[in-house]
Amino acid sequence: DLVTSGMSVLETLDALTAVGLKCTDVVVLIDREQGGRENLKSHGLNLYSALTISEILAILSKHGKLSDEIVKSVKDFIAANKVDKSKQAADAMKEEAGAVAKPKRVPYEQKASQVKNAALKRLYVHEDIYDEMCEALAGIAASVTTGPAAEGPDFGPIQNKMQYDRVCELAEAARADGATFLTGGEPMPGPGYFFPVTIVKDIPEHSRLVQEEPFGPILPVVSFSDVEDALARANAVSVGLGGSVWSSDVAAAQTLASRLECGTAWVNNHAMIQPDAPFGGVKQSGVGVEFGRYGLVEYTNIQTMQIAKG
Repeated sequence: DLVTSGMSVLETLDALTAVGLKCTDVVVLIDREQGGRENLKSHGLNLYSALTISEILAILSKHGKLSDEIVKSVKDFIAANKVDKSKQAADAMKEEAGAVAKPKRVPYEQKASQVKNAALKRLYVHEDIYDEMCEALAGIAASVTTGPAAEGPDFGPIQNKMQYDRVCELAEAARADGATFLTGGEPMPGPGYFFPVTIVKDIPEHSRLVQEEPFGPILPVVSFSDVEDALARANAVSVGLGGSVWSSDVAAAQTLASRLECGTAWVNNHAMIQPDAPFGGVKQSGVGVEFGRYGLVEYTNIQTMQIAKG
C-alpha cells in the first residue's frame, strides 16, 4: 500500500515520476486542485507541505493518472529503493557525534545581544548514540563557567527571579520524574539568579521539562529509536518557533525538517537568523513574522477598494 509504505510525500512524488508520470503533470494537477497556487510557487514555497500522500494519490486517481500499471511500478520502485530510515538516521548521527567540539568562548558582554528565543529547549538523539552524545554534551557543559560578569564567565545569571524560579521548578520536576542529571541541576550558592549549565538524560516524554519551555540553561536529552516517532513527539507540543535536524545526509535532513511544525527549520545548525529571511513562530509561539519582506509588511496597512459598476 502506497500510503503505509513509510515514504514521505516528496519520496512518493519521486517514485511516481521515476516510473513514468511527468513531474509537470503532477504539479499542474495538484496546483489546479488547490485552487491555483502559482503565487506560492513563485516564492519558493512547497506545494505539497499541506498535503498528505493519500490526498496526492487521490488527486492523481481522480484525473486518471494512477493506473494499475503505475501503482504496480511504484510498488516495485519502493521495494527496490526501500531504506531503513531509523538505521540511516542512526548512521548519520554517529558520524555527527564524532564531530562534537567545544564551543567557542564568547566574551560575556557580547552574549546579551546573541540570546535567541529559538534556543534549543530539548534534544532527541537516536538510541544507538544516545549515551555517547550525552557524555559529549556533559563534557561541554562541564567546561563552561557561570558567574558574575566581573569573573569573565561563559554564562551570566538568569534574567529575572520569576524565570529563575521556573527553571528551578522544572529541574525539580524532572528529578521527581526519575531523570538523571549529568551536570548542574541545582541553583548556585550565593546571591544572584545563577544556575549552572545542566544536561539531563533518561527523562520521560511527559516530564514538564520536555513539554514546557524553561528559557534557561537546562537541556533535556531524549532517546528515540524511530525517526517518525521522534518527529511526532517533536510536533506534539503547543509551541513551534524553531527546530533543527542534524545529519550527514543533507537531503534526508531537509525532507524531515520540512515536516517540523515550526516557523524556522534549520539543517545542521540552529538558531541562526538573518535580516533578509522571515522569522516567526506557529502555534503558541506567535503570529506573524519579523525580518525580510514579510516582516516589513507587518508595518504596512492594507486598503481594500470596492467599486460598484453599472
